[in-house]
Amino acid sequence: MKKGATTDSSDQEIIEKIKPLNSEEQGRIRKYTKGRFLGRGGFGECYELVCQDNNKVFAAKAIKKENLQQQKQKMKLLREIKIHKSLHHEQIVAFEHNFEDDKNQYILLELCENQTLNEVLKRRKTLTELEVQCYLIQLLKGLIYLRSHKILHRDLKLDNLFLTDKLQLKIGDFGLATKLDYLEEKRRTVCGTTNYLAPEVLKAEYYYEVDVWAVGVIIYQLITGKLPFNAKEKKIVEQNIMEVKYTFPDNAKISSTAKNLIKRILVKDRTKRPSYEEILMDDFFNQGSAIPKLIPVASLVTPPNLNYIKRYIPNVDKNGVSLLEIKEKEEEEKNEKENKKESGENKEQKESDKKDNNSSTKEKSEETTKEETITNENKIIEKPEKDLIKGPDVFVLKWVDYSSKYGIGYLLNNKCIGVYFNDCTKLIYNPKTEKISFIERKVTTEKDMLYTFGLKEAPKELQKKIIIFQQFKKYFDEDKEKKEKEKESKSSPNKAKKKKSSEDKNPKPKEEEKEKKEETKGEIVFLRKWMKTSHAIIFRLSNKTIQVTFKDQTEIILFNDIVCYKDKNKNVRIYKIDEAFNSCNFEMNKRIKYVQNIFTKIINVNSQKNNNN
Repeated sequence: MKKGATTDSSDQEIIEKIKPLNSEEQGRIRKYTKGRFLGRGGFGECYELVCQDNNKVFAAKAIKKENLQQQKQKMKLLREIKIHKSLHHEQIVAFEHNFEDDKNQYILLELCENQTLNEVLKRRKTLTELEVQCYLIQLLKGLIYLRSHKILHRDLKLDNLFLTDKLQLKIGDFGLATKLDYLEEKRRTVCGTTNYLAPEVLKAEYYYEVDVWAVGVIIYQLITGKLPFNAKEKKIVEQNIMEVKYTFPDNAKISSTAKNLIKRILVKDRTKRPSYEEILMDDFFNQGSAIPKLIPVASLVTPPNLNYIKRYIPNVDKNGVSLLEIKEKEEEEKNEKENKKESGENKEQKESDKKDNNSSTKEKSEETTKEETITNENKIIEKPEKDLIKGPDVFVLKWVDYSSKYGIGYLLNNKCIGVYFNDCTKLIYNPKTEKISFIERKVTTEKDMLYTFGLKEAPKELQKKIIIFQQFKKYFDEDKEKKEKEKESKSSPNKAKKKKSSEDKNPKPKEEEKEKKEETKGEIVFLRKWMKTSHAIIFRLSNKTIQVTFKDQTEIILFNDIVCYKDKNKNVRIYKIDEAFNSCNFEMNKRIKYVQNIFTKIINVNSQKNNNN
């Protein structure tokens, strides 16, 4: 490569004329040397530029002036420069400088040494879900920043997601980006890459949610290696997008949580698509103990090894597929087989009923015992004693860890939804009374200060926390609706009829009485403290219940003098503490000792602090 050969921009050296700051100052020049060619697009060419003054390397867009004859093209370039120049975020390709010479306009950008995610996917064919989680978190952070500045990208795709030398993801190419006056502002210009377009773009009437849609396409593409709406003809692609017509490849290694997230995003009604924050709170990001901040550079050519993946998601097989997912699929297949057998048995029974009524009654009794054993599988299995031991009254059913920004949200079995904020304040919402209790600890007192008010009566100083709470609530409500729909789809119409008839005969007055009694008790149970260890997440509730959920989905709940243990098969056993230690359940004893060691360490640390004070 020759340096300083000529001043012709078509050669290896490019000269920038720097405008003088005042009339007395002489005009200076800055010289750049062309490096490797990076790519070509509708805008022109892209290649490396090395500044001869300081040897700093840039990625340079060179747009030929002959392609900027029309006023519309000039305005488009100026808009791109203005928008990109205003953005400063770790997940956005940095804008460095722009200048021109006789032939070209140049935009100097941060150089991302490892090109784009598209090149990675071409080499790898598919990515593991752990990698997708890592890249997606970075992408969503960048998009949240863009939304805060009312920027609509309009061309999100793998080609525009760049990777640095450490595989940090950065959003680039703002050639089609636009600045909105307000978030709900409508746009009508049809632009972007067809396979990534949302249905409303094709109708030429859309809002900022088109970028959310593109995120769903990107997730699908990274995991399956294919585009969801791809076809040979453009018209068919557009038709598939309009009808939201896509399927998951049979041979794709994709979890049900990933499928559910894609389904949540790729919906025709833009208002039903999740926000970027809601995507970050999805179960897809809670499959293991943590998600790496950056993926090893070796993943550019080969998938991360199994030991690396198990560091973050312990329950995976040799292919990196979650063992829990495999179990779920096996259970689904078993249920399908059982349903088929039952339907076959029912046919045989009808024929036998005609022949012999006595035999049919025996078969029915056998069926009822089968149904009882099936329904009892997920119930609490209590230790056979004269006096049955009761399980915990209140415990955590589900949680979402978003402590990186706000706190942890959780759902209790009594349907109350709570948030433990990062500043150690707490909030609990009771859907029965529609009241919120806000708990904070004053420095001067040992007791918690508790304030109760209606959802719409929240004081102004708590508005931000109420908004965060509503995001968590929306997540749990949507999850509940999803599960109810799944149950309804699985249950046959005959069973539904039987349920309706039984409900008509027995209107459930006892349950209503129980609910009323619970309301009159007045005891508010909330998450007082929580912590994460390398093997588990630990909750301590205000009613002194301690709940420990391990990474393998086993669980220990300690309350009063009772131990409740849930094994890997979701079977629950309840013991008194002294009996638990003397039992032959090795797995349970191992976990109880682990919990005991954790709390012993905490007590020792606290006692040392007190002694020092």
